[in-house]
Amino acid sequence: MTTPQYVELDPVTTERSFTVNRRRFEVVIYYRKPADFDHGREGNWICWGDSQPGKRITMLERGFTPLPQFGRLDRYMRDGSGQEVIDSAFPWGGILRHPDGPAQFPVEQILTYRWHRKPPIPGIRFPQLQGMKIVEYECPECTEQTFFNPIHLARHLRNSHGYEHRDLTALGQFLGIDFAREFRKKGILTTVIEEEAAPIQKPPPPPEPPQVETVQVRLPKRGEIGDVKCRIKGCDYVPRADSKNKGASMRLHLMKVHQVTGV
Repeated sequence: MTTPQYVELDPVTTERSFTVNRRRFEVVIYYRKPADFDHGREGNWICWGDSQPGKRITMLERGFTPLPQFGRLDRYMRDGSGQEVIDSAFPWGGILRHPDGPAQFPVEQILTYRWHRKPPIPGIRFPQLQGMKIVEYECPECTEQTFFNPIHLARHLRNSHGYEHRDLTALGQFLGIDFAREFRKKGILTTVIEEEAAPIQKPPPPPEPPQVETVQVRLPKRGEIGDVKCRIKGCDYVPRADSKNKGASMRLHLMKVHQVTGV
């Protein structure tokens, strides 16, 4: 009787073999989430999922849109010499390297992943960020953290630094934002982005790579907030001293004078 011969497998080879078999029978593709996904907070975000007939039908019933034109997720790619190597941008490498791929991502998803600062693939440009000024708010208690969404900053201050209701109310008045109203909306907040009109030239110049300007807003610490003053640069508006609700006065000023919405 022949004694069985056991061969010790290399972990990398084993993982590679599993990946090859998986992608042979379980093809994973990109999908677009429905507009109302997670109460709209991740509406139209790009994600991925299986594409087998049964699973694909389930995704379609849930409102997901398949994006097969951007290929399937693959942990491996060909380098310049034709060698197969691990894709350092996995799982986003496939769609981001497609000519039309970067334009598929909503601005909110790009900012949440902080790809406007450090994209998965160096040099990738997102055309939807062209001409935008992204306002980032530094945490007044720990300057290593920044937030582009004020409601996320308020949650961070409440959960990490023990800010109470009166502290967030004072900060909201300083920024001209009613945090209480935003929390009642389950965290859904209009993206704080100011659009800048692109210069028009005749004849039109060739398209330029997207440029993103990031502006960081430094906020005073708890207890250091004085009179409420307009946060728009160059505007010295201050609500009247006898105003019963300075935050509401500031929001009305921002909407009427500066056409700032979502506050």
